[in-house]
Amino acid sequence: MPLGLSLHIGLNEVDKEHYGSPCKLTGCVGDAHAMRDLAQAAGFEPTLMLGAHATAEAVLGAIGHAAQRIGSDGILLLTYSGHGGRVRDVNDDEGGRHSWDETWCTHDRQVVDDELFHAWADFPKGARVLVVSDSCFSGHVIRAARAARAAQGTTEPRTGLAFQPLVAEEDEGAPEVKADAAGRGRGLVARARPPVMRGSGTRPRPRALSSKDARRIYLRKRSIYDRIQKELRARPSRPVEAEVLLLSAAQDNETAQDGDENGAFTRALLDVWNKGEFRGNYRDFYSRIRERLKGIQHPHIMALRPPSFSDERPFTI
Repeated sequence: MPLGLSLHIGLNEVDKEHYGSPCKLTGCVGDAHAMRDLAQAAGFEPTLMLGAHATAEAVLGAIGHAAQRIGSDGILLLTYSGHGGRVRDVNDDEGGRHSWDETWCTHDRQVVDDELFHAWADFPKGARVLVVSDSCFSGHVIRAARAARAAQGTTEPRTGLAFQPLVAEEDEGAPEVKADAAGRGRGLVARARPPVMRGSGTRPRPRALSSKDARRIYLRKRSIYDRIQKELRARPSRPVEAEVLLLSAAQDNETAQDGDENGAFTRALLDVWNKGEFRGNYRDFYSRIRERLKGIQHPHIMALRPPSFSDERPFTI
């Protein structure tokens, strides 16, 4: 029988020494608990990683450990709930001058999307990886670096499933705003005040580092993030042979919203899932979640290649 492992990361605050403040949120730990419960009910072997225990080393180590256990027919469900951030793209894998890499803000530092991409190469051919990211700027957080794509014989990443059209560009949220060479002034996007979440009575708050905080953190810790990217680029490129699918809370240029108990995206996901009553496939699942979040944010679905398991019922082992 295939093995189903799950890892659920939730951070309501981060290390003040590294980030300069705890950057407090309220619904992320609740998201991790809820997704753990969902996974356990679906037959996964879950691991919960919260707060100070969710360091960059611990998160990447847990993903690597799962890669060794999964086997060629198994699945890893990886969920992240916390701040999304950005750091300057210094190895030019984002395809443009003054570009930014998307990140997950783990407790002690940000995990760069390049690091996640390299982790997928540890999984065997045929393994399935489902990433659910309730964080800002997460639309392509699993994406391949340019050099790695070239090693796989492709020049462009899959920005969506071949059979799942992306939302029209004008509907994806606020337009991308470029930063200058020093990362000043325009690195992240501020969106209009979102409407009240359906049925909650509360107005959600963005799960994003402010532009000021993101610039400050990057400039204070620039040597760390530049070194990570340069070291990854220096490694021999390895093809990703596993099937990797992402359900994300927002586009790369858009904030995801936090709530008192859950993020807006996780709350919508749980409502659509309806304690396992949902019977569609991943395309249907995405569409239903997106419908519930109209006017709040624009979820995203993408894969490194069209995965065969996208036609399965979500969370099937």
